[in-house]
Amino acid sequence: MTLDTLFPFDALTSRWAIGTIGVIIFLFLLTKRKSLGRRTNGTPAADQDDIIVEWSGGAGGQIVVDDWMANPDIRAVIDAIEAGGGDIRFVGGCVRDALLHKQIDDVDLATTERPERVIELLQKAGLKAIPTGIEHGTVTAVSGTQTYQITTLRRDIKTDGRRAEVDFTDDWKEDAGRRDFTFNTMSATPDGMVYDYFNG
Repeated sequence: MTLDTLFPFDALTSRWAIGTIGVIIFLFLLTKRKSLGRRTNGTPAADQDDIIVEWSGGAGGQIVVDDWMANPDIRAVIDAIEAGGGDIRFVGGCVRDALLHKQIDDVDLATTERPERVIELLQKAGLKAIPTGIEHGTVTAVSGTQTYQITTLRRDIKTDGRRAEVDFTDDWKEDAGRRDFTFNTMSATPDGMVYDYFNG
């Protein structure tokens, strides 16, 4: 018994069947490709200029709030700055290492508050404030047994390639634009929402 006796198709019917199967396979592959695209190119939760990290395919990028972000020492610093109405975020290596699931050894912060105001707010909260590099906007907060560098957001006024004359700003994207590596331009809010203005 041959296939011709089991399935008595003529040449026209055979071509039609093969064509139909081909179209079905093509549509299946196209659907699969779009599905993969959705998983890797999720829609951001907010303005595309603000949150464009899509690590999980979900909206925005977020890191798990871990001990280094929520211990009493760091919380005292964050609460002191937020009490004055300013924004404060984790910046630089700690955000990078959190995304890479590495141990966090050094925590840096950035804020919209001016350095003199940072000192005032820290002292008002009973924390020690050291004007480490106040002309560049950096204040060191001493909380418990830990120290944290807090730098006011900056923008370059003039630069000669090695040194920059800076002014303070409250624009997170402008500050991120002057950082050294794209990956280091990322910042994260105290609740773990990651902002990546330059697709680090």
